[in-house]
Amino acid sequence: MTTALKTIIAISSISVVLGAGPGGGTGGLSFTDIARLVAANVDQDHDGNLTLTEIYNSLITRFDHDGDGCAEKQEFVKQWSHDYHDNPHVSGIFFDHLDLDQDGCLTQTDIDFNFRAMDAHGDHSVTEAEFASFLSAVHPSSTGGSSVVG
Repeated sequence: MTTALKTIIAISSISVVLGAGPGGGTGGLSFTDIARLVAANVDQDHDGNLTLTEIYNSLITRFDHDGDGCAEKQEFVKQWSHDYHDNPHVSGIFFDHLDLDQDGCLTQTDIDFNFRAMDAHGDHSVTEAEFASFLSAVHPSSTGGSSVVG
């Protein structure tokens, strides 16, 4: 999928009204549940909004296991699947959607771009609802793929 297409999908889907979660009523975590967990893990100042700095710091702290400054696919899949009970295969596809230059590494550039897509109001912060909308737009289970539950 091209970067332009990812941008169009992410931005146009930000306004998606959240309804049933990716678990499809099977007891799995919904995008809203995951957004709430992510916010709890990432929101360092506990103001209810996620900033670019908070998201990047969380990525490096929680997902960059070898400390090389990038969250590689296997690091991301292991941590995301563990933290959010996602299927590892689906987590890998989700990583691919976030890794805009497809270099196998989530870097500041990838996070910057994805943050702009998350920030529907353009106020340089992301609410849980904005993050949940973004997640539902880019997570593979939102398009009928595998459930978020492993």
